[in-house]
Amino acid sequence: MTLEERMRRWLLRDLLVTPRGRAYVLHLAAEAKSAGERRLFDVLLEQVKDAALAKAIADHRRDEARHRAIFAACAARQGAKLPEIPPSLRLVDAIDRHVAAARHLPGDRPGFLDAPIRDARQVMEASLFLQVLEERAVDELRVLATALRPFDPRSAGLVREVEADERRHLRHCSALALRYAPTAFALEATLAELRHAEAVAYREHTQLTLEFLTAEGFIGSRAMTLFWRGVGTAAPLAELPLTQDGRAAQARADAPRAA
Repeated sequence: MTLEERMRRWLLRDLLVTPRGRAYVLHLAAEAKSAGERRLFDVLLEQVKDAALAKAIADHRRDEARHRAIFAACAARQGAKLPEIPPSLRLVDAIDRHVAAARHLPGDRPGFLDAPIRDARQVMEASLFLQVLEERAVDELRVLATALRPFDPRSAGLVREVEADERRHLRHCSALALRYAPTAFALEATLAELRHAEAVAYREHTQLTLEFLTAEGFIGSRAMTLFWRGVGTAAPLAELPLTQDGRAAQARADAPRAA
């Protein structure tokens, strides 16, 4: 377990102990199912002619809408006023911006999700974008389900079910990217690029989240508030928080150089 994962578990423990904190975490999970991601499904369905892959995309889109409803219901069941989530805490939007910046997209096209999909390579890129989102979701949901169980076993069980769906989605995204990739090298290089941009966005998102939580009084004691403020300040200096799949891929890529 990395230090970043340990810190996330500690933060969740501090948040989930109160109904308000649980409502925030579950509401944020619902908000993560963004309209931008749903637009990407629609565009992919226009381009993908393979019937089996098109069905997988349509199923994925329906699952994401269902997941949003599940998380929203779990948040409402906490009996606490649902917090307003600032736009700055929408992780998909942050990833979208960082991918666009890494690719030097022109200013009149503010994000990767707004770029048109017209050829096979762009289908591959869109599939890999979805893949890195799902890799992060799997990591996040695994930790959330474990942390949530002592406080709300019913919601924890539902989170586990969503995690299982996301693992299945990973296989679909990988198959779609492989089908449309021009070369194996292009696939691996694009996936590495997107994983890096996602991790940079996630690190930024962590810092903004900690600023919001401490400012809004989600953390119980003054001592813990000061501690998490310090963590947020140090976040840009920490190791890049790649997902579990991202770290494994990086280790494989580094192995020949270490030999």
